[in-house]
Amino acid sequence: MNLGGLNKAPRFTLRRRNGQLAIHGSEKVFLGYSLDDHDGVWTKWNWDGTRFDLATDRYGIYPTYYFKEGASFGVSTSATELLKAGANAELDDTAIAVFLRLGFFLGEDTPFRQIRALPPGCRISESADEWRLQSSPFAPVKDGLAPTRSAAIAEFGKRFQTAVDRLVPGDQTRVCVPLSGGRDSRHILLALLNGGNRPASCVTLKHFPPKSNEDARIAAEVAAAVGVQHVIIEPHNDPIAAELKKNEMTNFCADEHGWSLALVNYVRDGGFNVLYDGIGGDVLSAGLFLTPENLNLYRRGKLLELAELLLGHEGRLPKMLTATAYHRWRRELALERLVTELSLYSSHPNPIGQFYFWNRTRREIALMFWSILGRDAHAFAPFLAAPVFDFLASLPVEYFLDYGFHTEAIAVSYPEYANLPYEVKDSNSIRQNWVDLAHWSQKVMRYCVLGARGNSIRRSHMLPRLLKGLIDPNYGAQQLNLWTIPLYLEQLARLEQGLSVRIEQ
Repeated sequence: MNLGGLNKAPRFTLRRRNGQLAIHGSEKVFLGYSLDDHDGVWTKWNWDGTRFDLATDRYGIYPTYYFKEGASFGVSTSATELLKAGANAELDDTAIAVFLRLGFFLGEDTPFRQIRALPPGCRISESADEWRLQSSPFAPVKDGLAPTRSAAIAEFGKRFQTAVDRLVPGDQTRVCVPLSGGRDSRHILLALLNGGNRPASCVTLKHFPPKSNEDARIAAEVAAAVGVQHVIIEPHNDPIAAELKKNEMTNFCADEHGWSLALVNYVRDGGFNVLYDGIGGDVLSAGLFLTPENLNLYRRGKLLELAELLLGHEGRLPKMLTATAYHRWRRELALERLVTELSLYSSHPNPIGQFYFWNRTRREIALMFWSILGRDAHAFAPFLAAPVFDFLASLPVEYFLDYGFHTEAIAVSYPEYANLPYEVKDSNSIRQNWVDLAHWSQKVMRYCVLGARGNSIRRSHMLPRLLKGLIDPNYGAQQLNLWTIPLYLEQLARLEQGLSVRIEQ
């Protein structure tokens, strides 16, 4: 295995003008990890004095961005760094229209019209007389004789165990497994132990109210059953500041992950340099987002109806956004863009799973480990090992419709732990301290109302909800989700104006 560097937001920019060449930043970069067959999660580039070459992994999943304007070119793992380097901060209204409804960006879209994410299997070459960008999107496996469901479950277990065994780091590493009450992280933990590779610790982060902490309880039970140290971390004590910082760290491409910032100090202070991430396991093996209804629409080619279904109801957007902003980021833009993206996966055995993998998984979920935690530790992703991914992507979608495929695979591979429970998502909610809610509401008020630089959010929508949150702790606890979009849009407005997006202390 080839282990690269950590994500310290490297940047390379190049400008050619009147026969003169100006370059700045990191000329040689390799981030992530690759295996002997070039499997892995990575991005790399090299400038040799006359020519620039870049390549990404087969998924394009390591978060990396670029801009190209005339004779200027820039690449970085940080969109903010590209804006500093001269990329235009003009917003992409179609991309944002999608994001406001789905919570993630599609394809290579970002909130900025000029900045793009690097595509899967990307290759870029740049010299005085050439500019070339190529990509190799994943092609579905051709129809053939599929194994029976039971045989597929057994084969999945074997391939996954091999993938984890291949991702074991050297002796000078300290391993941590972020453990939830679900299947993906548990599968990784059991495979590590089965291969004789005991992690130093498992860690679970508590949620903000109103979500319960059933997740932490189940994870603790699993860790105790296998005899691995387990640590439970309290959530960030200032979720508003965390949300703003998270948006910067994820290049304004995710509506979640603010909670994960509480893990950063634990990873750094504990000296952990390797984490294992279950990314991809849910959509590839557990049928996440898959329903008979959306599958039927896909198979019948009813992509507009499917897009309407996936976008869901407009919810609070019409009342939250000003009339101008709501028209600017109107639903019709999102629908058209989503239909175009959906059409790319119609020929896959599980088109729903592939759509969500190449968009939500690749463009949002990956950001937690490689844009946030990836600054202090390497993240290994065994579900993305090519033999695992390709096998699961080739199976008949019917194998996943009962949502039991992954559960059964874990039970078959590690029968001694088959009776351990999994998290129940709809457990009782919990309350938040009133003093905290008052403090958080005051911060949102100052940032999004009193100190607002944008004009996309209706004050008449924000003010009564902020006040109600001060009076009713149950309502206030739910406000953390309601504040996500106003905070995000205010940050984008400040970026457009060249202002700081940090919260004033």
